[in-house]
Amino acid sequence: MTNVAFSRREDVETAEPVPTSNSAIVAAAGGTAQTQQGVGGALQVIMTYLPTEIVALYTSVSTAIESKPGSETAFSAHWLAFYICLIMTPMTVWLMYAGRVRLADRPLPLSWRRWPIWEMTASTLAFAAWAYSMPGSPFEHLPGFYSRGVAAVVLPTTATFIALLAPILQKPLKG
Repeated sequence: MTNVAFSRREDVETAEPVPTSNSAIVAAAGGTAQTQQGVGGALQVIMTYLPTEIVALYTSVSTAIESKPGSETAFSAHWLAFYICLIMTPMTVWLMYAGRVRLADRPLPLSWRRWPIWEMTASTLAFAAWAYSMPGSPFEHLPGFYSRGVAAVVLPTTATFIALLAPILQKPLKG
């Protein structure tokens, strides 16, 4: 994800073109020909935009919270974990991107105009959809808002939405 953002910088010449289609994004993420099509390709795209650091953190915290199910504290802790990880997601993307920029001996992207806004937004949407779809999601405790049927559709729908918007919203980044 940050490599794609880095390749959009105007001050960097890359050998590979910026991916502008669902299959190109999947290929950039290391997908195979079989995963580049249909829902599998869309899910591969969402996994491209979802930072594994946040997935690992949220999964670990959620598992620890589940050790005391049913308590009022567990309910609040689930929501706290969700909101903290939701806020940390775009920050993590920026930090990964900034690290990539620094490795290339370029100045840190401190101005928001130099930030990978698309990747930060897409990763935040991807995390929210992933957290909503996970078993033990805090959304399960909202009557009338959560159902397993809806949860089964949210992740692939969000993945498809992100994959369709990526070529439209990716713009060159100022160096």
